[in-house]
Amino acid sequence: MEIYKAAAKLTSKVELSAIGKRSTLEYFEKKFEIQKSIKNFYYIPGVKVFNKFYRTYFRRFKKISKLRNQNRWSVYPYLLNCSVLGHLLDTAIFSYLIGLQNFDERVAAMMFFMGIFHDLGEVWTTDYPSPIKYGIPGLKKAVDIFEEIMLNKHFFSKISSYIAENIRNLLKEKESTFHKWIKPADMLAADSECWRQCRAGTRDPYFKEAIEKFDKQLSDNVYQLPPLFQELHDYYLRYAKFAIKDID
Repeated sequence: MEIYKAAAKLTSKVELSAIGKRSTLEYFEKKFEIQKSIKNFYYIPGVKVFNKFYRTYFRRFKKISKLRNQNRWSVYPYLLNCSVLGHLLDTAIFSYLIGLQNFDERVAAMMFFMGIFHDLGEVWTTDYPSPIKYGIPGLKKAVDIFEEIMLNKHFFSKISSYIAENIRNLLKEKESTFHKWIKPADMLAADSECWRQCRAGTRDPYFKEAIEKFDKQLSDNVYQLPPLFQELHDYYLRYAKFAIKDID
């Protein structure tokens, strides 16, 4: 709980640095308030290092935080903003809950972090729309290589070898041992975004087709979901089909 509280305060500082007008009295008052709160957690290893405004870690935090402004589904007529940062959290939560269905708490927690970091490379590469990434032969592999290059250049080489190694190992495990659980969590998170767009009133068929594509992969046993999450996917699909009718 103490680690969580410290992380929440550091996050508040990152947000303030992104949205605050630094010339105003309100900004400096809020900054002082947050700084004072963070210092109460200096006994936790890492907090003092992470708190330095112009040090490597804080700059990395600010860069990653910009994913809150990077919108998914932007090439389609969306009605709600679904940020990449929000998608990472959705995927992490679904990964954790799916992990609890298949493993113990320790592994489920590890799967949470696989989900939260799974699109980290998009901080430096932006998001490639799936129809383009998978529709052009060889592009998906090229994008993966490009993301790895950019992560090494701008992230892993800038942080401690201990933290870099742990995150690298998580991403490797995500692509190998845990791919069959993390990828469905990723797709289910996308389902939820399409469902939200339908609820908001969009009638573009792509949002229904995206859910249907995942449904076919589930039907073909390319991926599997635990029963409870399969029910959630089925609900998203039924809603999309009800909201978006096929037009001859």
